[in-house]
Amino acid sequence: MNVSDLKTLGEALRKIRKEKGLRLKDMEDEHISFATISSIERGIPTVKPQNREYYCRKLGFNVEDIPQLIHREQREFQHLENLLFLIETCINLDCDGALERLRFLQKHTKGGYMDIILYLKGLCYVKKNNLKTAEKFFLQSIEHINAKQFISQNNIKAACYKELGRIYYQRDNSLQQALDFTNKGLSAFNENADRQEIKHFLMIDKVYFLEKAISHR
Repeated sequence: MNVSDLKTLGEALRKIRKEKGLRLKDMEDEHISFATISSIERGIPTVKPQNREYYCRKLGFNVEDIPQLIHREQREFQHLENLLFLIETCINLDCDGALERLRFLQKHTKGGYMDIILYLKGLCYVKKNNLKTAEKFFLQSIEHINAKQFISQNNIKAACYKELGRIYYQRDNSLQQALDFTNKGLSAFNENADRQEIKHFLMIDKVYFLEKAISHR
């Protein structure tokens, strides 16, 4: 299985475990550790195949059905991805409606799109000029990405830092904080991931903040 399939399988197995009302520590035994289970559910490719198969059986899942499970999960992810795209395009038109849909998804979605949901909630609060709440959701999105320990395929982390830089400049007129967040955004940017326009905006912001810093000297 490739990295994408392993991540999809991990999300599916975590969903099965949660549906059974089981915690990670409920699943460990003398054959499989808490750390290994966590790695399986995060789709870490270094896990031994026999450990992954053992965990599937422990959950009562037939290993032979893994390809069908991955396919089903990928269909669900595609549907959610399309829905999030539509919500993002509607934020400027109907901010409250977009926020309501995001709250519903945050409550009912436990998969790999929580970083995007939190980021879009932040954008909604930027639109509502509630920058303190917006900051909270951008930081939560970054925290979620860091906890997952996966390579960004959507540049949401860089996008969050971009927004945080603008918030600190607009709200607090803090050029140093704005520059720090902008530089973090550039460091987090993945040249091979989606949202390539984020780098362009980060570079523009960096030049603007540097010019402002020089003019204030």
